[in-house]
Amino acid sequence: MAPTYVLAPNFTYHPDTSICMGDIVEYPDDPTKPLSSVPESGLKQITRHFDYDNELSNQNILSLRGSIWANFLEKASAKIGGGTSDEVLTKYTIRRLETIYFTKQPTDEEAAERVKVKKVKAAVNAGLLKKKPVFMITGLKVARGFQLSRSVSSTTNADAKLEAPVTSEMGMGADADYSRQKKAEQKHRTGQDIIFAYQLHIITHKRKGLTLAQKDVDIAVYRAPGAFLNKDERGGEEDLVDMEVATESALRDFDKELKVEAISAKDGKEDCVCVVFGED
Repeated sequence: MAPTYVLAPNFTYHPDTSICMGDIVEYPDDPTKPLSSVPESGLKQITRHFDYDNELSNQNILSLRGSIWANFLEKASAKIGGGTSDEVLTKYTIRRLETIYFTKQPTDEEAAERVKVKKVKAAVNAGLLKKKPVFMITGLKVARGFQLSRSVSSTTNADAKLEAPVTSEMGMGADADYSRQKKAEQKHRTGQDIIFAYQLHIITHKRKGLTLAQKDVDIAVYRAPGAFLNKDERGGEEDLVDMEVATESALRDFDKELKVEAISAKDGKEDCVCVVFGED
């Protein structure tokens, strides 16, 4: 599937109900609240394309691994290392997938006429510094014989090591390992036609002072960051995270309004500072 198509908010919308060709919406992720619609008799010519026995899958893996070092009065040290991993695998099986799209892309002139509608014009002029874009639904993917299968697994691993000197010649330590995994699965199918995905064109305005004759309005295919199978949307392992013990000055610099009280104390010959956080 082309990366310009966005999955429907849910898979219960039937054709010619809540997500329709030619509708202009304010937000790209909310196609069910049109600002302006066109009756079927007034729509531009459309083309229909059919694919059969479709199997589509989308896998997202996100992992994070970090380590935390802490020191307390130079008497004990602890290292905490661990990782979390979340994996989502979604599989769509579609017996027949119908793609509906405008045979010819809407023109700038057609878009300029559509933004004259009262609700559309109000949405465009709602921007604080400049005119806001609006979006036209220009493509639909209608699924028949639709089945969804989704599995979600989450794994957490942690290991910790604590060391503290008993004397200058001898020390003691402890190690701990921990692992937990959760998994959930979901399956459902439907025999009715449903809207599987939709495509948008974005309508924008150029700089102020131009007339419509000078092409003030522009319309183009919208490439949503969260479009289905978008190659730019992928998870990955994050870089190693190292943290050190916080100081009083660092805490105050981090949040100027944080209520912090520092109390100095002695531990033998060593000076130490106890930090107390106040309540709001």
